[in-house]
Amino acid sequence: MTNERTQDEASGEASQPLKPTASKPIALSASRANDFRQCPLLYRFRAIDRLPEPTTEAQFKGTVVHAVFEKLFGLPPAERNPDAAIGLLPETFEALRAEEDPTVVPAGEERRFLNDCAALVFNYYHVEDPRRFDPTGREQYIHTVLPDATPVRGFMDRLDVASTGEVRIVDYKTGKKPLPRYSGSVEFQMRLYSLMYWRVYGTVPDQMKLIYLKTGETIVSRPSAAELLDTEREVVRLWNDIRQCGATGEFIPRASKLCSWCAFQQYCPEFGGTLPDYPGWPGESHN
Repeated sequence: MTNERTQDEASGEASQPLKPTASKPIALSASRANDFRQCPLLYRFRAIDRLPEPTTEAQFKGTVVHAVFEKLFGLPPAERNPDAAIGLLPETFEALRAEEDPTVVPAGEERRFLNDCAALVFNYYHVEDPRRFDPTGREQYIHTVLPDATPVRGFMDRLDVASTGEVRIVDYKTGKKPLPRYSGSVEFQMRLYSLMYWRVYGTVPDQMKLIYLKTGETIVSRPSAAELLDTEREVVRLWNDIRQCGATGEFIPRASKLCSWCAFQQYCPEFGGTLPDYPGWPGESHN
């Protein structure tokens, strides 16, 4: 999912004056790393200002499906059949919709939305049989501090540790599998998860597995210590770049085709918007 599990939320309507959020230390996740690479100002809006951002239906679909899998693996193995998994959808949908924006799925579109979710859940059974294993972790939060005091964090959709000790990190994707030239962000995400696991537990994971539920496709890779050291250096460099921007407040927008999807155009100078006052780097006092 997002890897962030949810976007950091801030209260208030976008049209009202922005109120500063509680200042607390932040860490680098795969989602926020990709934000900074795409557009440093986008990173600022999400990680530092924490501006309100509407949940899209696609994001909400991912949240619902991930929650269903988390509940599914809480059932006894023999009960984890497709009917049971799909049967978890309605109550999960209603509970999460009450927490999120109730209008994220338009009135009258609930059946269509649930059918879309059911198709994703059903496709999962073409890839794995959840009755044949028990995961070690579900929606597992992991965090650590890398060299140069670089804090990193993330949520692993699933962690499998075999009786023989092999470790597998699994991530579910509800969107379509990207073309190879656009797959860098998901590959980085999995390498970052593997790096964190290595630094926390002292073992390089044996396997990273991406499951694309829309098509039933998978991508499996086996990280090496050398690859993860390269990833570590990459993450430290990126965090240093972010901290330099954070020290001055100069997060420069980077225009691209992705700007048309951005929810923050009213605050972006590229669109004639007005930047909110910079609140300073989170977790540090400002006079």
